[in-house]
Amino acid sequence: MMILAGMGFLKNVIESGVSFADEKSEKRNIILSNYISIVISLAPLSLLVARYFSGSLAAESSPHLILACVALFLTPLVCNRLGLIQISRMILSWIPSACVMVTTIINLKTGEAYQTSDLVGIRYFLLAFGCIPFLIFNVTKSKGIILGLIGSLFPLLFFDFILKQFHVSYQDLNLVDRGYEFNQNRIFISVLIIGFGFYFLKRLIEKSENLNTTLVKELEEKNLFIQKQAAEEVHQLNNQLNLNLQQLSEREFILNQSQRIAKIGSWEYRIKNDFLFWSDAMYEIFGLDKNFDLKTRNMNEALGEEGSRRMTSATINLLRTGQPFDLIIRTKTPIGYIKWFRTYAYPIIEDNDTVGLRGICHDITFFKEAEEKLRSSEIKFSKIFANYPDFIMIVREFDLMVIDVNQRISNVLGFTKEEVIGQSARMMDLFLTEEDRQNFIKNYFPDGYTNYECSWKRKDGRIIQVKITAIRIDIDGHYYRMSVVQDITKTKQDEKDKEHALHQLNERIKELTTLYRTSQILHQEQKPFHEMLREIVSILPLGWQYPEFAAARIDLGGEIFSSPNFENSKHKQKAEFQIPPNITGVLEVVYTEDRPVESEGPFLAEERHLINMIAEMLQEHLARKHEQESLVKAQANLKATINNTEVMIWSVDRQFKLITFNIPFFEYIKKYYGAEVKIGSKVLEQSDNFEAQMLKSKWNENYTRALAGEIVTLEEARFGFDFQYSLSPIIEDNTVTGVSVFADNVTERKAADRDLAEANKKIGELKLMALRSVMSPHFIFNVLNSIQFFIAKNDRLNAITYLSTFSKLIRSILTHSVNNKIRLTDEIDMLKNYVQLEMVRFENKFNFVLNVNPEVDVEAIEIPSLLIQPYVENAILHGLYNKIGTGTLKIDIYEENETVIFQIEDDGIGREAALKLRDQNFPTHKSMGIKLTEERLQLINQKHNVIFEIQDLKNEDVPAGTRVRIGVIY
Repeated sequence: MMILAGMGFLKNVIESGVSFADEKSEKRNIILSNYISIVISLAPLSLLVARYFSGSLAAESSPHLILACVALFLTPLVCNRLGLIQISRMILSWIPSACVMVTTIINLKTGEAYQTSDLVGIRYFLLAFGCIPFLIFNVTKSKGIILGLIGSLFPLLFFDFILKQFHVSYQDLNLVDRGYEFNQNRIFISVLIIGFGFYFLKRLIEKSENLNTTLVKELEEKNLFIQKQAAEEVHQLNNQLNLNLQQLSEREFILNQSQRIAKIGSWEYRIKNDFLFWSDAMYEIFGLDKNFDLKTRNMNEALGEEGSRRMTSATINLLRTGQPFDLIIRTKTPIGYIKWFRTYAYPIIEDNDTVGLRGICHDITFFKEAEEKLRSSEIKFSKIFANYPDFIMIVREFDLMVIDVNQRISNVLGFTKEEVIGQSARMMDLFLTEEDRQNFIKNYFPDGYTNYECSWKRKDGRIIQVKITAIRIDIDGHYYRMSVVQDITKTKQDEKDKEHALHQLNERIKELTTLYRTSQILHQEQKPFHEMLREIVSILPLGWQYPEFAAARIDLGGEIFSSPNFENSKHKQKAEFQIPPNITGVLEVVYTEDRPVESEGPFLAEERHLINMIAEMLQEHLARKHEQESLVKAQANLKATINNTEVMIWSVDRQFKLITFNIPFFEYIKKYYGAEVKIGSKVLEQSDNFEAQMLKSKWNENYTRALAGEIVTLEEARFGFDFQYSLSPIIEDNTVTGVSVFADNVTERKAADRDLAEANKKIGELKLMALRSVMSPHFIFNVLNSIQFFIAKNDRLNAITYLSTFSKLIRSILTHSVNNKIRLTDEIDMLKNYVQLEMVRFENKFNFVLNVNPEVDVEAIEIPSLLIQPYVENAILHGLYNKIGTGTLKIDIYEENETVIFQIEDDGIGREAALKLRDQNFPTHKSMGIKLTEERLQLINQKHNVIFEIQDLKNEDVPAGTRVRIGVIY
């Protein structure tokens, strides 16, 4: 602990005054000044110790040395602590040399014997102290370093002169050394060598630091952009997940409402733990509150005695045999309701064992009450009919003469009583078909009694359904047939409607049962999905109108699940559903035999809704399953990534206590701070040393900023590594609940970025040099053509003049062939020489005007070499040469927004006409100068912005020349 406390104190002393510096270089200089202060203060102490052990310690020199120690140690450190940074540096630059000089003069004055070597050695001390300003000042701030150097180098350079003023110089001491006089020259040369070496080394270091600062800022901006983009993507994913959950809730609500409206509830019983579940619709069917504590032992309180007894018996039988049951039960509930309900149940099988059962319950009280009312009405109607028959007719059997009828005949048949009495019954032609009449006679004559239903025709031709109750009576020895005829047309229609309604009800029950069983299968999360699909395929035919001829198949992206009897048929229904990722599933139900045609073919209209709903359920389940698997996989990948990455990650709550952290963070704290972090505790909570307190205070400030909603980024160099930190608020329900922190070790990345930037710079320079080496021969070739032209004409004077000017151009090209840049004045001279050559060659066919703005510093500005010449050459050869008459070439050079603008303008024939002439005269020639220059402009653009524009000049739609504008940012 003492050692740690000492190290903490030393670190605090060394970092005195760092908080007053904004730049990294300034902080380093302050720390160096503190180090130098400590080291220099130790020098007199070490000298005291050495003299003490050697026995040469003088009592009169000890106070001087002790005073020097205290002054050198305390004064610069106190100044730095108070923020007097420049004063501290001046003290360190002046006091050491001054102390050496004062001590030397005092010793020489007191008569202490010195040799020549001692004076030389003192100069070495002064030379060492003269290097201090280079260490503690920035070389870019010339005033500070010059003042510091004056104080440290003045005693060194004027050493003998100062001693002479106090009469203790080399001559005054009568020392003899022939080589001593040359020491002044040696010291001067040493100062120059060491001073310039320190200067350039410090300048290189500061330049590297500035570059590092720029790269760090760029990296922070990129990191901020990436974080923002990631946050937007996470927000989009959250919105999509919320939308899916909302749709699922809405569909579950629709299913519950459908069960409530249809009065169909679902239930489930499992043997294990005697578990019993009722849906909300079940409670509504039996009029129970949802808070009712439903158990198997109190079923009689829910279903009544009869219902509880029959349900218990059927459940026990199903669990024993595994056979489903379908019961219609009438019971009286404990609250006094008479209930009719139909319940269907099937076993739950797991590992080939029956572990429970599931079922649905349909409240059919309304239908049973209607049935009983109908039966009561029929009994009542029979009594009324017996007493007041609708229509009674008495017919003599041997000749079928109508003996008597009641008044109801007119209502039933439309005949009057007078029209039929005394007439043959055949006259009314009542039977619709001869077959009906023969069947009636066949049923009646054996026993003299029949109860026959058939169709009759009324007088007006309308067909009615009648029920004939015929009985033979004996009147005066003759047989008569008394027929009681009941018009049952409406009754028959009611029975047909009832049968249709019952059929529809059964179909709906089958469909809802299939839908419910499908839902239950899909809720078996522990079962593999392939087994779920096989179960669904096996139960689908039971939900259709003709299950004995129905078959089903599910095609899931080429993977087929089908019932054993499935075959392709012309009678089919199918529904498609989409599942991720981009897979189309198909659900099919077919009839293997022809069936009666319904509204949609052989299928019911409701069966279309059923297959669509099952397809939607499959789609939702698969989508939800895919999302869950993706979420689990993403979470696993995220956890593995967090723990396998080199980035340290942790998060804290509003009390700065750890919520979570990864392995690199745990190992880092343990390795460098000797502490183990724990969830729910603060980092370095048990560490009380000064460094830990400072670190906790600093991070508490950062946490506070992030908890205020700010995204905090910072960098820190610690333990020889560069770390980049990013603190972001954790927001839940629009409230900041904590802070997440990412700490990335960017030491290697910074080094790699520097190496990559240097390599790219070298590659770009080599590319420009290669293109320039291609352009130069092209340019030389064109000039040699001009010289050849004069030699061919035997024009020796022009050839010599032309060759002289050409030699200047060659010299300029060779001079600047290695460098990427050329001074603007040299480029202008090259252009003048080139244009002069072309003017001589073409016998002054054009005039040349060069305008250089006086404000352009042609001596200081540098541009890429040979950049303008190809466009000047193009203006002369293609624009002005082919013009009839004398033309003008004009070059303007001026500055605009720190950009040098070159404007090359000619009044030649224009680009379009020049291109036509070149195609006619030189169809196979390919011009390379402009193409190569454009490639150079593209490469230069990678490092500098270059403006390039070409404008066709026209005078009333007639070509009047070309203007090229090139801008280079210097």
